[in-house]
Amino acid sequence: MILKNISVCDKEKIKKCIKDVFSKDPWNDRWEEEILDRYVLDLITPQNSLGVGYFDGEELIAVALGRTIHWWQGKEYKIDEFLVGDRYQHQGIGHAFMQALSAALKENGYKAIVLSTRIDVSAYEFYIKNGFVRLDGMVELSKWLP
Repeated sequence: MILKNISVCDKEKIKKCIKDVFSKDPWNDRWEEEILDRYVLDLITPQNSLGVGYFDGEELIAVALGRTIHWWQGKEYKIDEFLVGDRYQHQGIGHAFMQALSAALKENGYKAIVLSTRIDVSAYEFYIKNGFVRLDGMVELSKWLP
């Protein structure tokens, strides 16, 4: 497997991976093509965006989409999406990808990886097993605008 930065040139591969993973349980997202296209561009085109793919040959099998945050304690990688293709899950690929990603980030001067996930899905346990800790006193909030 090869770890490499991804960009707008990889947009279709990223979209396929997102649909493959998030259209199933427990997420059940219903992406319209145009909205998914915009979403992926939102994640990979800003100046501070950082997309990293895990490739098996030319096939994108896992992806991390996020951005660099320059925090007072050092550079952080804020992950917006971390996913492993459906047919590659439960084979240790997610763990290997996270380990390779963490090593590459550390090598490039990053001090931390930050993300959020639902506590009631297997992704939460995956992150805990991979060294992430729940931040006491922190909560993610959302407000729907009527």
